[in-house]
Amino acid sequence: MGKNKVMAHALGADESSEVCSGVHILSPYIVGKDVGLLFTNRNQQSVVDFFSQFAEANFARSGFVSNRTFVVSKGVLDVSFAMEPHLRDLGMNVTLRDAKVELVKDCVVCSEGDVLTPKQCKLLELFDMQLAVMRIVLRCHLDLENLEFQEFAMNEDDGESSNEIGKNVPATSASFEGNAGAN
Repeated sequence: MGKNKVMAHALGADESSEVCSGVHILSPYIVGKDVGLLFTNRNQQSVVDFFSQFAEANFARSGFVSNRTFVVSKGVLDVSFAMEPHLRDLGMNVTLRDAKVELVKDCVVCSEGDVLTPKQCKLLELFDMQLAVMRIVLRCHLDLENLEFQEFAMNEDDGESSNEIGKNVPATSASFEGNAGAN
């Protein structure tokens, strides 16, 4: 991964500066913090199928809306005694007894529907609670061999693109003239 502007510059800002025919059209899509490029020899349908099924559990970030309630029950916690000050800083009512960290009373880390704070996210991570799901949303496809570009239509319901070819009309499609090799 690299800086977005460096990636966009490497692809080319226009036809005269692009690294190979048609690739400059990707530059406007390289914005934001969650963006990447995938280069593959696989066909479009196999890539779309793979990413439509891809989902991986992940730790929630600040601002995430909790999809469940997580409570740490009172009693001895399975953490190092050195964690006691850190847990206290994160808002947990803990004491140190016989070199063991003890939670004095039940602690509700988050409730369903809460917008998570950085402290809540850190506690969820410390207790290995992965509430988020990472998905890859395909925004567009560029076929250099056939010099065809397709932008996937976005679903208004969930803000994700519909990656099923033929089911949604692409928002944009274009063809390019010229050589698919480097200029």
